[in-house]
Amino acid sequence: MRAGLAGLAPLLSACGFEPMYGEGSPARAIFGQVAVDVIPSAEGYTLRERLIERLGPAERATHRLEVDLEVETVGVTLTTTNVTTRFDVIGVATYRLIPIGGARPVFEDRVRAIAGFSAPESETASAFASRAAEENAIVRVTRQLADDIVQRLALDAANWAEAPGVGTGP
Repeated sequence: MRAGLAGLAPLLSACGFEPMYGEGSPARAIFGQVAVDVIPSAEGYTLRERLIERLGPAERATHRLEVDLEVETVGVTLTTTNVTTRFDVIGVATYRLIPIGGARPVFEDRVRAIAGFSAPESETASAFASRAAEENAIVRVTRQLADDIVQRLALDAANWAEAPGVGTGP
């Protein structure tokens, strides 16, 4: 199976396909170049840790990433007795990529993610289990937001990153 996939590489490159994180690509060149600013709140901490994990430690930072994070829990399902048993955690991150020493962002965008959790109404359901489910949903949302931010930065990296064959950067 692996040999069959390896045989596809020349065909894909002939049609213009290039792996996003291939050797010498702008997306690969951003690894270690983006310093992530502190994001207030526990949710912000989780988001920042995931961003650093995906972007790499900023050992040679050329840019910094500012992120404004909003996380909200909203009830979405009611029982006939007017008790909410299903919730959505909605996260919205607005971010700006700014060159170190620069004032104007070279890239700005907004991402949104949603994760749900249940808080059943029963004698056996516990508040602890519901709170743990909510915290798990918040972690899933912040990780998805971070992954979306990194993907969008990688897709646009040729426009701002200092990578071999890309140009002089921002």
